[in-house]
Order: sequence, then C-alpha cells, then structure tokens
Amino acid sequence: MGRPSIINIETALWVSRLGSYSATSRRLHTTQPAISLRIRELEQTLGVQLFERHGRRMVETPQGRIFLSRIEPMLDALHTLMESAGQQTKPKGIVRIGTGDPPLTGLGNAISALQQQWPEVTFEVQVGIASRLIDPLKAGELDFLIIAGTTESRGIVHVPLGSTRVRWMMASDRWKRHGDGSESPSLIQLLNCGPIWIVPRHSAFHAEHVDALRRHGATLHTLNTCDNVRAMADLVCQTGGIGFIPDVLAMPYLKQGRLKPMTRPLSQIRSGYSLLHRERTLSPMLQHVSDTIVEHSGFDRER
Repeated sequence: MGRPSIINIETALWVSRLGSYSATSRRLHTTQPAISLRIRELEQTLGVQLFERHGRRMVETPQGRIFLSRIEPMLDALHTLMESAGQQTKPKGIVRIGTGDPPLTGLGNAISALQQQWPEVTFEVQVGIASRLIDPLKAGELDFLIIAGTTESRGIVHVPLGSTRVRWMMASDRWKRHGDGSESPSLIQLLNCGPIWIVPRHSAFHAEHVDALRRHGATLHTLNTCDNVRAMADLVCQTGGIGFIPDVLAMPYLKQGRLKPMTRPLSQIRSGYSLLHRERTLSPMLQHVSDTIVEHSGFDRER
C-alpha cells in the first residue's frame, strides 16, 4: 500500500466538514471531478471506503469516521509546525471573514495593517446578518465571524471586541422636511412625521425596535426595513428618516451634521461585539489575524 498524499487527506477532511464534493471544490478553488478523483485515490491507497452518498450529502462511513477523526489533529499539528518553521518567509493564503456592517469601520484598518506585513495574504469579506453566517463558520467556509453579542452554538470560541452605544437618531432636517412648521415638536410628532428605518423581520432585533417605537407613540405607518445598517444610515439621511444606529458607524454623519440623536427619551443600548472562530487551536497566522482584528476593532473596550 502506497502512502496517502497530504492534499488528498486535506480534501477528505473538507468533504467531511462541508458534506459535498461541490462545496469542497468551491472551498479549495478546484473542480468537482478533481475532488472526486482525490477521494478515490485516497480510498484506493488506504483500501477503505471513506464516504457514501446519502441523498445530496457525502457522509463518512464508520471506517472513514475513525480515520478522519485520528488524522485531523495530526494534520493541524503538521500545519502549525510548517508555519512556525517558515516564519522567516512572508505568509501566503486567503483569510475569510464574515461580519455585519458596524464592524467594517475597524476591520478595514486591521486588514490594512495585516497586508502591510503580509502583501501576499488576501482577504475575502462576506457582509451579512450573523444568523445566516454561523453555519458557514461552523462548516469551515469562514475563518472568522464578527457579530453583535454572542451565540450559543457549540464548538465556537468567542473573543470580545468591545462595545458601542446604539441609539435612535434622525436626519437633522427631518422636522423641516416632514413637519407642519410648528416649533418644538413633541416626540410623537417626530416619530410620526416621516419614514422610520429598522432591521428586517428575520433579525433578532426587529421585534425589540417595533416595541420601543410603539411604546413611545409611533403609528408605524411609514415603517421601512434595511438589512445593512451602513446603508440604513444613508437612507435615514436621504429620506429625512429615523433609525437605530451604532455610534461607531454614525460618527461621520454626526460630525457632518447630517444626523442627530433623538433628544426625547427613547431607548438606547450598549451593544457588545465578538470575534468568533471554530473551537480549535489557531495556526500562528490566523492567531495574528485575530489579535490584529481585536487591536483595530474601533469599539470601546473600557466598558
């Protein structure tokens, strides 16, 4: 029996994590036939069937499960050893990060610092709602995920990034554009004179925002949703609207005088953020990426 190649073993581990040849081919930037060939070669070398098809998914056989569970920590240790031995050379590779929009404020600074050190490392950033990015993180399609709050998902490590105040803000010209011309409008008048922008219904915060608005007298006749908070800040400014916006993201608009906080009593919170990765020992390269993201997060870490 010949010796199995590392690339074929790595391919088998990714098939195990992702559950299909097609997903593995996308992750490894190759074709589905190439993945199938690698698995076939590995099975022939080992004399063991590693996977069997269940519907659309590739599932490990009992023998495959034993082999892959034993080989994964050995391969991780080998990668760590190789990276440590090659620290004198510039790292190469792709780092994949999922995030919501507020963390983008500091993430760009972190990536800039990393690429000055490692010109040949590239980054793939996927922006979306955290609940839709947890599964790609667990499947290994993302190396890191930045979210508001935490998650109860098993096998996930949380690294605190700090917090920012999130409060209701309105376009500075809201009353001028949508009001009746009277001076000193009440909170109810401000809430009901023009558009309101909040996160979509599938967001965990949607119901909280609706309840807060209703408690203070909003009729919600002009309630709009947007799944990108950065775009929401622009929409609030452009439409003379109201929105629940993090300070870290709103700061440029506040300095320009385009946004202003609601001065009447309306709910505000401090939102904490976390950097997530799968529960495993990070390679030296990914550990440095994690440390740099924490350093440049842009969030308040004193509270």
